[in-house]
Amino acid sequence: MEGGMNNEITPRGLQLPYALSDLESLVSANDAIKGQQYHCPNCRDAVTLRRGEERAAHFAHRPGTGCNTESAIHKIAKRLIADTINLNATSSDRTITIVRECEHCGQAVDQLLPAKTFTSADEEVRIGEYRCDAVGYRESAIALGVEIRHTHAVDDVKSGSLAVPWIELDAQAVIANPFRWEALASRLKTALCGPCKNEVKSIVQAATRWKIPRHLYSPVFNPDRSQFIAGKEACWKCKNVIPVFWWKGVPFAETAPPEPRPPTIQFRYSKQFGGKYWANTCPQCKSTQGDNFLFLFDNGPLRSSRLPLRHIPGVHGDVTISTGPGAVNEFINKVFGKYP
Repeated sequence: MEGGMNNEITPRGLQLPYALSDLESLVSANDAIKGQQYHCPNCRDAVTLRRGEERAAHFAHRPGTGCNTESAIHKIAKRLIADTINLNATSSDRTITIVRECEHCGQAVDQLLPAKTFTSADEEVRIGEYRCDAVGYRESAIALGVEIRHTHAVDDVKSGSLAVPWIELDAQAVIANPFRWEALASRLKTALCGPCKNEVKSIVQAATRWKIPRHLYSPVFNPDRSQFIAGKEACWKCKNVIPVFWWKGVPFAETAPPEPRPPTIQFRYSKQFGGKYWANTCPQCKSTQGDNFLFLFDNGPLRSSRLPLRHIPGVHGDVTISTGPGAVNEFINKVFGKYP
């Protein structure tokens, strides 16, 4: 999505990493041939190839040009993406790597698009009320929309309205390597790293064993996926592996969770808490599973920066009282020794 304009004139001439040949092909300054004519992709003025031992190769505008940096870089990146998709469509070895965050743990994940994933590409394609900077097609259907960010990100209205899978890329990163797409934002299928794929599978297995309907939860630590996020733990009392759940309002949620909700989330009294709250319980022995362990301990099954927690101010400072087995309570009392 093309952003605002930067009309500052570069005194030494605007420098570009790419230019257009007389055949309208985008050519890198490293691959350009001296003596041939090249033009700016934005203003179409003639540019001069500059290449030497002491500076990076580039194309230079005349001094005092009125062309602006943002539009030129944006158009170069947009054209590079379309060219890259077309190369993927027509060659047998041109793969594209999409780099995204694992939606469970947040680590970087490389997703490979093999050669011939796409069949063609185009620029400035209208999708509903909006235009995408570039799109990749499979036959006549749009398979992927690509937005290029130079200074302005895709806004929330557009990102929520595009009716196709899409990804937003940084213009300078595209210019550095048009075959490696590092996502700034996207709406694509869930990305998971190898270990998290196994973890998610085991969470689903635990929930299925105890007959928790799949539509009630997501096993991925992404609050946008579901109102309830599932994890798993060994029940402190009966030692069965059971599903446990995060929702907005934990820990020690005194307000009822949204419905429909997993049946193992129940309103229980806690002596340590000094009242009732909505807690995870074991489907086998019915014991309450402590919120401190689930959400706050470093090794807790739902301890993740991706799952926000309710802020509970305490009378002796910000502290959350534990529930659960005696060993856990004793540990908390030792850590927060000044609290009864």
